[in-house]
Amino acid sequence: MTREIEIEQAILRMEPELFARMAVAVLERDGYPHFHINTVSGKVRSRKNTPDAHCEWPDGTMSFLQCTAQEKRLLPKLTKDLSDCINKRPPNVPRKKIREVILCTSERIHLDQRNALRQQAKALKVKLTFYDLGRVTEVLVTKGEDIAQAYLGIALGSGQIHSRASFVEPTARSPHATDYKTTFRFREEQVSEALAQLSTAPVVILAGNGGVGKTRLALEVVDRLIQAEPGLHTWYIKSRGLHLAEELQKRCAAPGHYVLLVDDAHQFGDLKSVIALLDNTRPDRSFRMVFTARRIALAAVKEATEGYRTGGPIELKPWSDEEIRTFLHEEYNIGINLYVDRILYMAKGNPRIAAMVASIIHKAKGYRGFQDVAHAFQLYYSKDKAAGTAWEDPGTLRVLWAFSFFRHIEGTKYQARVLPDLLPLLDMDMATFWAKARALDRLELLDLHGPEGPGLIADDTFGTYLVHRVLFQEKEVALDAVLTACFPKHREPIVIAINSVLNVFHTSGEEEYLAQAVSTAIAHFTEVNDMDTVGELHEAFWAIDPTRTLAYAQQLVEAVPEEPSTVDYAFDDQGKAHSHFDAALRLLGRFGECPDPGLRTAAAELMLRYLHRCPSKAAEVAGAMVAAFDMDEKAEGYQYLSQRELAQLLIGLSQKGDAAATGLFFATAKNFLSVQTWRILSTRKRNTVSSRVHRPAVNANLKKLRNLVWGHVFALWRNSAYQAQVIKVLREHMGGMYHEVSKKLLAFDAEHIASFCMDQLDPEDLDHCILVHELLSFWRRRGVRPKQALAAYFMNDVFQLKLDLSFDRLTKNIDTDELEDHDAWLMRLHALGEGTAPAALRRMMKPALLIMKSEKGGMFPLGVSRAMESVLLGATEGDPLALAQELRLAFHVGNPLGLGPGDLLARAFDELDAEALEALLSSGPFEGRTGWWLAYFDELAKRGKKLADPGVFERTVMEAVSIGYHLSLRVLFHFQEQCPGLIVAITRTVIEKEEKRGHTEFWLVRLFQERHMEVKDLFAPFADDMELLQRAFYHTVCRGMLHKQAPVVFKALLEADASFAERWVNWRYQKEYYLPKPEDFKLVFIWQRADAPQLMDVLYAVACKAPKLVCGNDDYLTSFFLPNAGEEWTAEVAAAQDAWLRMHIAQDHGQLERCRVLMGIVHALPQHRRLALLEHFINQKPEDRIFRETVLELRFSRVTMKGPGVGLCKLEFYEMLRTCCKGLAGLKYRRLLEEAAKSTKEEVKEEEVEQMIEERW
Repeated sequence: MTREIEIEQAILRMEPELFARMAVAVLERDGYPHFHINTVSGKVRSRKNTPDAHCEWPDGTMSFLQCTAQEKRLLPKLTKDLSDCINKRPPNVPRKKIREVILCTSERIHLDQRNALRQQAKALKVKLTFYDLGRVTEVLVTKGEDIAQAYLGIALGSGQIHSRASFVEPTARSPHATDYKTTFRFREEQVSEALAQLSTAPVVILAGNGGVGKTRLALEVVDRLIQAEPGLHTWYIKSRGLHLAEELQKRCAAPGHYVLLVDDAHQFGDLKSVIALLDNTRPDRSFRMVFTARRIALAAVKEATEGYRTGGPIELKPWSDEEIRTFLHEEYNIGINLYVDRILYMAKGNPRIAAMVASIIHKAKGYRGFQDVAHAFQLYYSKDKAAGTAWEDPGTLRVLWAFSFFRHIEGTKYQARVLPDLLPLLDMDMATFWAKARALDRLELLDLHGPEGPGLIADDTFGTYLVHRVLFQEKEVALDAVLTACFPKHREPIVIAINSVLNVFHTSGEEEYLAQAVSTAIAHFTEVNDMDTVGELHEAFWAIDPTRTLAYAQQLVEAVPEEPSTVDYAFDDQGKAHSHFDAALRLLGRFGECPDPGLRTAAAELMLRYLHRCPSKAAEVAGAMVAAFDMDEKAEGYQYLSQRELAQLLIGLSQKGDAAATGLFFATAKNFLSVQTWRILSTRKRNTVSSRVHRPAVNANLKKLRNLVWGHVFALWRNSAYQAQVIKVLREHMGGMYHEVSKKLLAFDAEHIASFCMDQLDPEDLDHCILVHELLSFWRRRGVRPKQALAAYFMNDVFQLKLDLSFDRLTKNIDTDELEDHDAWLMRLHALGEGTAPAALRRMMKPALLIMKSEKGGMFPLGVSRAMESVLLGATEGDPLALAQELRLAFHVGNPLGLGPGDLLARAFDELDAEALEALLSSGPFEGRTGWWLAYFDELAKRGKKLADPGVFERTVMEAVSIGYHLSLRVLFHFQEQCPGLIVAITRTVIEKEEKRGHTEFWLVRLFQERHMEVKDLFAPFADDMELLQRAFYHTVCRGMLHKQAPVVFKALLEADASFAERWVNWRYQKEYYLPKPEDFKLVFIWQRADAPQLMDVLYAVACKAPKLVCGNDDYLTSFFLPNAGEEWTAEVAAAQDAWLRMHIAQDHGQLERCRVLMGIVHALPQHRRLALLEHFINQKPEDRIFRETVLELRFSRVTMKGPGVGLCKLEFYEMLRTCCKGLAGLKYRRLLEEAAKSTKEEVKEEEVEQMIEERW
């Protein structure tokens, strides 16, 4: 089984909520910002909100994520998800902030489905991104193995268990790595804490960054335990991502007291199986475990230990500079500040790096020759060359270089094989190459897995030294030849290897040699017209010859087709601002950090030239420019020179009326005016990034830039075409601050903004008042108060009314952050209405409508509509005629404020008769009229009254159904006598909508989950059409809307109609193109029926005859055989099930399709029953093909894919099944089992190697 198939099968079994959480992790790993998930606090389950999750980009726009883990009627579900993201978005999210909708599903989205969804997205004017089963699997395989382990439990292979000597031996023996022989120091407090925790809990976790000393501390803790308790059994475990549980259980089978040191516990795919040893504690056998874990992976280890007693993680901090100084002096006798300071700079508190560099200095004969890291590397490894080690002959050295340069050779089926391109450069054949590789493996310089690979360099640091030595120093292999032969197929490892060398051995000589090699390669690929590779070479090595690369970028820009002058600049298409840029923009984006100011300016001008030629790509150009001239640490270090140059260039062109330059200015202004920036940083680990928030220091250089940018932003206000953009800049100034920011910088900006507000904004404009008070609130919460008296100046009657109506006290009173209590808000509004004359109340409606429009739906249900309801209640207190009159007037003009029934209807019901109320609601069409009618009927039912006109009720209810209102089953039952058949009519209408539109109407859920009602209460209304009720239940279950209630309803329906089960199974098979998935709920209770065997015969016949695409055993009928989680079969039920299965195995063992159904059930049963039934199957002598496809080849069967180590589980199963192949008749099945086992063992080895390579890579 391939890794992809294993992952896909695991995803298909995931619960929807867990799948959504994994989807978020996948997207974040794939480059998205942090997502906020709509979950119930402290729970896995999600809230029923739209979207399922969202992330916010630095520019304030959002990506909405909708997840679905269903496989039935996928397109309608995705269509609804896409529509809901736009039309049912949170009320505080403006439409223009939604830059993208991401549809993530555990199924594959086919081409026709994608096209349909893209058309819908085009109509909705939103970018659409798909993450279906294939894409999610791809991300997990290529860059998310830790996610796959955390959420899917997939970590293939077997582990490695050592004694103490063998555990430390690899580092002690290797001349290329530090070891654990240095004196233990500076961690006595942590040792005492660990020992104290182990005296009360069986597990202790030592956490920290790599190289900080976790393993050295763990060894010390175990050594102290051995000293205190002689006779302990100790095992030292280091994972390479291989399967561990079975071997570890064997090592710990004997009685005794065990201590396990589990190094890098976060790397274990089956860590829980290690911890599970604690469950096997006996009086004569106990376990204690010392885990080390990277700090960034601590959450996964804590999750794995959940349920077991563990002490709080002991987190190791880096050594202080003083501690490293002491270490260098005592361990290596290094006290010269020149070298100590250099080591401090390189180590940054990391003991391992400090020890490695100190070892180099200590063992070198003279300090004067030690100039930099490059020289340190050469000195460190020169002893091997001087000693004439076995790998020093040129051929062996080239082989070792090959593994160092490409990291692994022929190690993964997902990448192109490198040896066919590489062997001519090494001047050797395949046999010679692998012979030398095996010799290097015996020297422990390579990790070789198999006589002809795959293999990896054992020490990456040593590998960097070798790459430099062979390519740059001794030129044993020609770099230009490597680029010419290998770059097109193997760009990534080549670029990584060369950059690693330049990061350590960066001299002018290396740069000149690389520039010459790149030039030769470019000339070669230009000659053969491979321009894609030419572009990739320029992109990878632009900094080696930036002038040449910029000239090439200019050619690309001039080749861009020029668009008609009628095309507008599409700066608002933010979905493209962070998209994958084309070759020209990618190259130009590199030049923001070019040290030559002339080339920087030329690159910016080329970006403008690109934009003039292609206005439709304005967002891409802006995104590239922002990324190129980013406000990061490098910009601060270079005094923001390149940013000021760009701002001056754009401002000069903008002042001349260049719309493109003005658009780019606004795009870069947000970045230049940021008070903090969030960075995604690449790391040394493949496909892994980190993030960091940078807060710039406030200095003269930063102020110069901000003065320049603010000045032009406010100058552009005089052009009305740009005022919306200026407002956007001010609002962005308040957004995206998730960390502490510089008060000094905010105060500097506030003075600029406040002066602009006083000089340019209109205090009579409601929107301007709102903006100013939002700014004041934002500044005040951060301790900034501008000098200008803005609060009093930007105050008018309409804004005062907004403050009076608003629930948001942050804008009402700038002197307090306290939020008003909701009930107090309603009472205040009620008091505001008291004594207000009708005319004054009506005058209030117009500004209230203006306020509501300014909110853009932002505060519902605490907005203007709700506020005016309370004001109206206060104004008409004790005067029902006045209330009726005001409602009548509001309804007459269409209820523009959207007044809802809420408390208004309850008050009207108390003070007006039903006839008057019905007349009021019948006065004409108005906003929310259906809701008012439904609230009226609900109130009528509560008071036990009857309908005056049942026809009005029936028409209203059916209208409500058509537009998606939620209906009360209680109200419908109350009026059932007056409106017989209405419940059935509603249900039929809803089911027709469901079948047409493909999503579950809430009515169906209410039908089966109404409080104080049982399923049997529904039988009377549906007495003449029970199948309709059954269909309603079926559609509700299909959408996953019922959980614990589902088996109860199923049982009740079956008791009322014995044919229901057959109908249900027919529906299931008719609905699915593939095999139907077993129910989430279990129906084993049917075996308690007297007619259970006959009933199962009927269901079995349906499953066997149903047309379906079969790609494995059919396990749907397991729904009727398996108990619920935590329950067990009774002996009677198990015996009845086995008797039924044995009978049909005997009858149908010669029919493949029937055997697929039977074996789908058998493989899901407990192991002892499964084996007994398989032995019975074997005794029937099935054909070889049937035996292989239903017993051995279970690649696509859901019931056999149960997590990590699947291959090993299959081998274990095959071994147990051998005992069922008895006598001469079982001989051929033994042979088939042995063939399957051999193939599976090869698969397991391949997967183990693949896992190891991916982790190292």
